[in-house]
Amino acid sequence: MRGPLRVAAAVAVGAGAAVAAAAATTVLGRRDDRLFPTMFGRAHVFTTTSPDGRAIRVLSLGGGWQTVMYLDDPDEPAAAYARGFDLVLRDGAARAEDAGGRAAVEGADARSVLVIGGAGCAWPRHAVAVDDAVQVTVVEVDPAVVAIARREFHLDDAVARAGSTPSGEPRLRVVTDDGLRFLARRAMKGGRPFDAVINDAYAGTDAPEAFLSPVGLSLAKGAMAPGGLYVANVVCSPTDPSPVLAARDALLGTFSHVWDVPCPDPLAEEENHLLVASDADREVPGAYPL
Repeated sequence: MRGPLRVAAAVAVGAGAAVAAAAATTVLGRRDDRLFPTMFGRAHVFTTTSPDGRAIRVLSLGGGWQTVMYLDDPDEPAAAYARGFDLVLRDGAARAEDAGGRAAVEGADARSVLVIGGAGCAWPRHAVAVDDAVQVTVVEVDPAVVAIARREFHLDDAVARAGSTPSGEPRLRVVTDDGLRFLARRAMKGGRPFDAVINDAYAGTDAPEAFLSPVGLSLAKGAMAPGGLYVANVVCSPTDPSPVLAARDALLGTFSHVWDVPCPDPLAEEENHLLVASDADREVPGAYPL
């Protein structure tokens, strides 16, 4: 996860099959605490127990928990805001289909997603595991963090299980690069647009301001399909909503509509808010318009 969840992870509602969970437990065994140097300081990887007694692996960096993963079902999202990504990117389309057809909310179901900020890649691996039509590209700036994801969170296993699209492209791809450089090169070279861009970049517990700058947002919007979604994971104190309000103002400078999806976690010291922006006026499940 990105953002400072400093205590035990949220307990997710069970979503994994028993066979898959058993296989994952074989792959993801327990290990003692480990420390790794990164460009953002020393990373701490450890295994602990969630409140419901399940073993979780944690990547802590810069004072915040960057990734939390269940060992008995690593494809199940353990953090509340990761389940919020699902709500934003998938439930809107499901509700539209239930109400009478996909065209009711055109493009609501994001099939091609760019995630800026990978850490242990917990949500991307979940996304491709539960929906074989989804393709996720992750951009992570720190090669040391990518190596941690491969070794400690078994990223390579997730990539192999995800396989390829019908055109032969990997369904889960991790690029080691600065997010803005990646977007700038894409703007010059072109490429198939993303249905959604997720800004989950954190340097420790601080979100880089460049991704919410006019330049950063313009580059992100240029990589998106018309009417696509931009989702920013914003962390704030329960008593100080100023980061959410600042992000709202920044997004409204580039997009026509902004919504707030609160992702409360009773065990977290700070709150995650998913700010969702789009030029399309659409239904965003669980959201408040800003």
